[in-house]
Amino acid sequence: MEAIDTGAISPAQDIESPAQELGTKGPDVVARVRDAIGSLGLGTDPALNAGTTLKRSERFWAAVAPAKRELLERVRVDMGGVEDAPETLLGLQDAYCEARLFRTSMFLRLVDSGGAITVKGKCRALYTAYLGAVDREMKLAQVLGLTRRAKRIDTVSDLVERG
Repeated sequence: MEAIDTGAISPAQDIESPAQELGTKGPDVVARVRDAIGSLGLGTDPALNAGTTLKRSERFWAAVAPAKRELLERVRVDMGGVEDAPETLLGLQDAYCEARLFRTSMFLRLVDSGGAITVKGKCRALYTAYLGAVDREMKLAQVLGLTRRAKRIDTVSDLVERG
């Protein structure tokens, strides 16, 4: 009898990160957030990760600040730059980056805790919060627009007019 190749990944094969698999050019946001969370040393004790403590929240945002800067820069390049952008658009771009990083951190936390369903068969509160973050990120992406915009380039007549 001949063996059938099911296409399953053997443990010895390397699995690419989502950024490598999709061929995206920017930094791997998931890897950046995972490194930032790991640097905080919070562990898995829920008491150490309470959402009511602003000090820990400040630590999280400080840890992911480099990833946010890179992501924000990429978003702004995709949106045509900042020269002609109104302040409200810049604020929405910033909010989108925060929502994406926060959603990514919740996803990683959810995976590290064993998934969306508890051992008792109940849905984790973190999963509900994660779905809310996915929805917020999607709404911000729709407001910003999902297509790449061309950066405005001065024409010859613009240059002549400016002298």
